[in-house]
Amino acid sequence: MNVTNSILKDLWIRIYWDGHEERDVSAPIGTFFGNQYNLSGCENHHLMLGMSLKLGEYLKCYNYFPMPFWERAVVELNNSSNMDIEIHWAEIGFTPGSVCRYDKQKTGYFVSSEYYPKTENVKGKNSVIANVEGFGHMVYGVMSGYGIINGCEGYVRVFIDGRKSPEVESDGSESWASYGWGFVTPPQANPFSGYNGAYNSNSYWSMVRLALGDSYFFKQSIRFELEHGGANEGLGFHSGQIFLYMLPKTVKVHAFTDEIDVSDKESLDKHDYTVAGSYDTKTVCSAYANGINTDYREGLIHLNFSGSISFYASIDKNNRGVVLNRTSSQKDGRHCANIYVDDVLVEEAMWYYADSNPFYQWLDDSFQIPERYAKGKDRIKVTIEPVEVDGSKTWNHSKYLIASLLKLT
Repeated sequence: MNVTNSILKDLWIRIYWDGHEERDVSAPIGTFFGNQYNLSGCENHHLMLGMSLKLGEYLKCYNYFPMPFWERAVVELNNSSNMDIEIHWAEIGFTPGSVCRYDKQKTGYFVSSEYYPKTENVKGKNSVIANVEGFGHMVYGVMSGYGIINGCEGYVRVFIDGRKSPEVESDGSESWASYGWGFVTPPQANPFSGYNGAYNSNSYWSMVRLALGDSYFFKQSIRFELEHGGANEGLGFHSGQIFLYMLPKTVKVHAFTDEIDVSDKESLDKHDYTVAGSYDTKTVCSAYANGINTDYREGLIHLNFSGSISFYASIDKNNRGVVLNRTSSQKDGRHCANIYVDDVLVEEAMWYYADSNPFYQWLDDSFQIPERYAKGKDRIKVTIEPVEVDGSKTWNHSKYLIASLLKLT
């Protein structure tokens, strides 16, 4: 291959599964194989993908992620530049269904998010690398920075199923790639992450992380955001893309079935909201800790419970489990509670949230009730029993949004 310093963005891979009219994968080879930085060579080899790059001489790449299909696959390479690109060798491995068979009803297609091209950062806003709706899980992502002052200080924030608090949050972009103080000595690679970039600088870089051991599972949506600099100063540019396994959009696996708002007496009465003992009320005016911190809102919370809290919630009778989505204040940390369903303790886990943030207090978190506690029911009694941690009970809440997980058919 005639390798120029723009090859990683000029050559695109496009994949169509089972006759789909829209591309399931559309990515520059830089993101598809884990590195967009194209001003220096690298030997970045990871467990499932990687590349060897020497400008002017060669580019060798591999991607071993399984990509199941059932009828046919179309794989294309597209040259977006105005010069010819010579490709000397390419190989696609194929495993027949007689050797490795996937259940079509329960198996996701390998797909990419829409590529986020090199885009100027805007002061006060995160870079939205990907925003994908549907059901699936992310398996790797690639992000790049160009001219980012304090470039590795931007937090990675991943929002799951529409919640306004990040489910995943790094303390700087270099931590997402697992390198910290080693960030200025590229290229670096380990089996699950790595990066390439400008030597002795944190302003120009490209990083990859394989999410094989992480939990980037979503039932409704995933939104992948990146802060630029220490506090979104608006300097430099970002680009990037994430790759996922997803079921077709026609498959519905998640439905909101009820909502309880403690500031609304009608809502409390409708759900037979009951507190065994005393509690206090408080008005909170704050924002979410999402890197933007501009959306201040006011809301009522209940807190300082001396006993348990219970309410009834409507769910889908054909559920395969229930998710309790809570909005609360994280001014004080270590929220902990036992959860009961129809007076039966959920034995698998306690509801626990350890962090705190007195400056940006609003928090969205969730607790999943396993199917065996809600199977065949269209209404359940939820009891929350706050548990003391470090000498205090800090449980509080403003709202609950109830979601039923639906069976795959």
